[in-house]
Amino acid sequence: MITIGSSKGGTCAIYYGLLFGASDIYAGACQYYVGKYLNTEEHIGIFKAMMGTETSDKAQKILDSEMPEMIRKHKNSESHIHLLYSVNEHTYNDDIQYLVHDLDCNGIKHSDKIESFKNHGDIGKFFSPWIKHEIEKIINNGQE
Repeated sequence: MITIGSSKGGTCAIYYGLLFGASDIYAGACQYYVGKYLNTEEHIGIFKAMMGTETSDKAQKILDSEMPEMIRKHKNSESHIHLLYSVNEHTYNDDIQYLVHDLDCNGIKHSDKIESFKNHGDIGKFFSPWIKHEIEKIINNGQE
Protein backbone atom coordinates (compact mmCIF):
# COMPACT_ATOMS: atom_id res chain seq x y z
CA MET A 1 0.00 0.00 0.00
CA ILE A 2 1.16 3.51 -0.75
CA THR A 3 -0.37 6.83 0.25
CA ILE A 4 0.08 10.10 -1.62
CA GLY A 5 -0.83 13.73 -1.04
CA SER A 6 0.37 17.31 -0.95
CA SER A 7 -0.26 20.14 1.50
CA LYS A 8 -3.04 18.99 3.90
CA GLY A 9 -3.35 15.88 1.72
CA GLY A 10 0.31 15.16 2.42
CA THR A 11 -0.40 15.37 6.13
CA CYS A 12 -3.19 12.81 5.65
CA ALA A 13 -0.92 10.61 3.52
CA ILE A 14 1.59 10.44 6.39
CA TYR A 15 -1.04 10.01 9.10
CA TYR A 16 -3.00 7.24 7.40
CA GLY A 17 0.07 5.69 5.80
CA LEU A 18 1.59 5.15 9.24
CA LEU A 19 -1.74 4.10 10.74
CA PHE A 20 -2.32 1.41 8.12
CA GLY A 21 1.31 0.39 7.58
CA ALA A 22 1.85 1.66 4.04
CA SER A 23 5.14 0.56 2.55
CA ASP A 24 5.66 3.99 0.99
CA ILE A 25 4.22 7.40 1.83
CA TYR A 26 4.61 10.38 -0.51
CA ALA A 27 3.97 13.86 0.91
CA GLY A 28 4.60 17.26 -0.62
CA ALA A 29 4.90 20.48 1.42
CA CYS A 30 2.69 19.09 4.17
CA GLN A 31 1.67 20.62 7.47
CA TYR A 32 2.83 19.05 10.73
CA TYR A 33 1.07 21.36 13.18
CA VAL A 34 -2.42 21.24 11.73
CA GLY A 35 -4.05 23.39 14.41
CA LYS A 36 -1.61 26.26 13.97
CA TYR A 37 -2.04 26.09 10.19
CA LEU A 38 -5.84 26.02 10.30
CA ASN A 39 -6.48 28.43 13.17
CA THR A 40 -5.92 31.43 10.90
CA GLU A 41 -8.29 33.81 9.17
CA GLU A 42 -7.62 32.10 5.84
CA HIS A 43 -8.47 28.59 7.07
CA ILE A 44 -10.82 29.19 10.02
CA GLY A 45 -13.75 27.58 8.18
CA ILE A 46 -11.86 24.29 7.91
CA PHE A 47 -10.75 24.59 11.54
CA LYS A 48 -14.36 25.06 12.70
CA ALA A 49 -15.53 22.17 10.53
CA MET A 50 -13.00 19.90 12.21
CA MET A 51 -13.39 21.17 15.76
CA GLY A 52 -17.00 22.37 15.80
CA THR A 53 -17.35 26.00 16.77
CA GLU A 54 -14.41 25.60 19.15
CA THR A 55 -11.48 27.76 18.01
CA SER A 56 -9.66 28.06 21.32
CA ASP A 57 -6.00 27.49 22.04
CA LYS A 58 -7.04 24.15 23.54
CA ALA A 59 -8.60 23.04 20.25
CA GLN A 60 -5.50 24.16 18.36
CA LYS A 61 -3.25 22.20 20.74
CA ILE A 62 -5.36 19.08 20.19
CA LEU A 63 -4.86 19.29 16.43
CA ASP A 64 -1.20 20.26 16.77
CA SER A 65 -0.50 17.13 18.81
CA GLU A 66 -2.02 14.66 16.31
CA MET A 67 0.92 14.30 13.93
CA PRO A 68 3.71 14.24 16.56
CA GLU A 69 1.73 11.62 18.47
CA MET A 70 1.26 9.50 15.33
CA ILE A 71 5.02 9.65 14.67
CA ARG A 72 5.78 8.59 18.28
CA LYS A 73 3.25 5.72 18.12
CA HIS A 74 4.95 4.37 15.02
CA LYS A 75 8.55 4.60 16.18
CA ASN A 76 10.82 2.47 13.97
CA SER A 77 8.00 1.96 11.48
CA GLU A 78 8.88 0.07 8.32
CA SER A 79 7.05 2.68 6.25
CA HIS A 80 9.30 4.81 4.07
CA ILE A 81 8.26 8.46 3.88
CA HIS A 82 9.20 10.37 0.74
CA LEU A 83 9.04 14.14 1.25
CA LEU A 84 9.01 16.93 -1.31
CA TYR A 85 9.38 20.45 0.03
CA SER A 86 11.16 23.77 -0.31
CA VAL A 87 13.29 25.40 2.36
CA ASN A 88 12.26 28.76 0.84
CA GLU A 89 8.55 28.32 1.56
CA HIS A 90 6.81 28.95 4.92
CA THR A 91 5.87 25.33 5.56
CA TYR A 92 9.53 24.45 5.98
CA ASN A 93 10.02 26.79 8.97
CA ASP A 94 6.50 26.25 10.32
CA ASP A 95 6.24 22.49 9.92
CA ILE A 96 8.68 20.44 7.82
CA GLN A 97 11.79 21.01 9.93
CA TYR A 98 9.93 19.67 12.98
CA LEU A 99 8.52 16.73 11.03
CA VAL A 100 11.97 15.76 9.76
CA HIS A 101 13.42 16.07 13.27
CA ASP A 102 10.71 13.86 14.76
CA LEU A 103 11.04 11.28 11.97
CA ASP A 104 14.77 11.09 12.67
CA CYS A 105 14.30 10.89 16.44
CA ASN A 106 11.75 8.09 16.05
CA GLY A 107 13.70 6.00 13.56
CA ILE A 108 11.32 6.47 10.64
CA LYS A 109 13.06 6.30 7.28
CA HIS A 110 12.55 9.24 4.96
CA SER A 111 13.92 10.51 1.66
CA ASP A 112 13.78 14.24 0.99
CA LYS A 113 13.50 15.95 -2.39
CA ILE A 114 14.24 19.63 -1.77
CA GLU A 115 13.10 22.25 -4.26
CA SER A 116 13.35 26.05 -4.22
CA PHE A 117 9.81 27.39 -4.70
CA LYS A 118 8.77 30.32 -2.51
CA ASN A 119 4.96 30.12 -2.48
CA HIS A 120 3.06 27.22 -0.96
CA GLY A 121 0.64 27.27 -3.89
CA ASP A 122 3.52 26.32 -6.19
CA ILE A 123 3.73 22.83 -4.71
CA GLY A 124 1.49 21.55 -7.52
CA LYS A 125 4.02 22.59 -10.15
CA PHE A 126 6.64 20.40 -8.49
CA PHE A 127 4.51 17.64 -6.97
CA SER A 128 2.86 16.35 -10.15
CA PRO A 129 6.09 15.64 -12.09
CA TRP A 130 7.78 14.28 -8.95
CA ILE A 131 4.97 11.87 -8.09
CA LYS A 132 4.71 10.75 -11.72
CA HIS A 133 8.43 9.92 -11.68
CA GLU A 134 8.14 8.13 -8.32
CA ILE A 135 5.16 6.05 -9.47
CA GLU A 136 6.99 5.10 -12.66
CA LYS A 137 9.88 3.86 -10.48
CA ILE A 138 7.46 1.71 -8.49
CA ILE A 139 5.92 0.29 -11.66
CA ASN A 140 9.38 -0.45 -13.05
CA ASN A 141 10.54 -2.07 -9.79
CA GLY A 142 12.87 0.74 -8.77
CA GLN A 143 14.47 1.20 -12.18
CA GLU A 144 14.81 4.77 -13.46
